[in-house]
Amino acid sequence: FVAPMLQVIGAVGFMDYRLEIPTDVDPQWASMIQNCWDSDPQRRPSFQELLERLRKLQKQYNVQAQTERKEAGKVAGNMSVKQS
Repeated sequence: FVAPMLQVIGAVGFMDYRLEIPTDVDPQWASMIQNCWDSDPQRRPSFQELLERLRKLQKQYNVQAQTERKEAGKVAGNMSVKQS
């Protein structure tokens, strides 16, 4: 168990290997992940920068969820009118 873990640590820590980010991941998330993986610590985002980006994403997802709920309510309302 220790040997494979050391191989992963060596690959990530010394050879700059990174996991592949799935193509269906939101590009904003993928960008944040890649920024955190920068091999130069000075170019990585600070914790404060990450918090700001996460808050911005949270607001976007909240707006998106509200819009989807409104649309679902309209569709459900239209369906009940048609069924009457």
